[in-house]
Amino acid sequence: MFQRILANAQWRTRGVLLIVGVVFVFAIAALLPRGQDSTSGSPTPSSTARSSASAVPTASPTAVAVASPTPEPPAATAVPTPRPAPVTAQGFGNGTRAVGVDVAPGTYRNRTASAGCSWARLNAQGQLITGRTTNDADIVTIVPTDGFFRSTNCANWSLDLARVTNTPQGPLFDGTFLVGTDILPGVWRATNAGCTWWRLSEFTGDASTIIQVGAPNTTVTISGSDRGFRSINCTLWQKVG
Repeated sequence: MFQRILANAQWRTRGVLLIVGVVFVFAIAALLPRGQDSTSGSPTPSSTARSSASAVPTASPTAVAVASPTPEPPAATAVPTPRPAPVTAQGFGNGTRAVGVDVAPGTYRNRTASAGCSWARLNAQGQLITGRTTNDADIVTIVPTDGFFRSTNCANWSLDLARVTNTPQGPLFDGTFLVGTDILPGVWRATNAGCTWWRLSEFTGDASTIIQVGAPNTTVTISGSDRGFRSINCTLWQKVG
């Protein structure tokens, strides 16, 4: 029988194909994972159980809080530069003025007497530094560190420091004077026994600017190094030396 099959070419071909098919099936079976069906490829119950047992639960990723960026601080507000104060011979009148804004630092005088004239130098908080009330012509120096200057019932304040007396040799009445301009250095005598006077190194009104005070004293010797001289209740001064 085998001789007939081998003698027939058609049967030989069929036999070879059959052998090749069997070998191919066995090869495929050898490659498949154990526990799987060779026809469907679906996992068997035993493999599913093993997979479930070996599976390690994975923790859900924890959301990481991202801090909100810190807001940038607002840009510093520019401090406006004070406008230049008017510095003119005409000066200014009564009221409260900011130093360096409404009025420039400097030495001012009211060139005519005014009853009840009151002035005050104030700091940046509006607190009194110094000041006074007088019925005579006066002189005041406003310094750059002052915050405000206040004036009430005074004649206009002016940067004009020209002489207010008829002659620096006298006679002259009470008031505040520039030594060398309004009054000459030397010995002076007053006509009123109740006279009070001050020799001054400056006109800021501070106690530290007082060189000498006479109360009551009708005679004073003014030095050429003095900056100012002030008197009240002296009535009339005459130069006697």
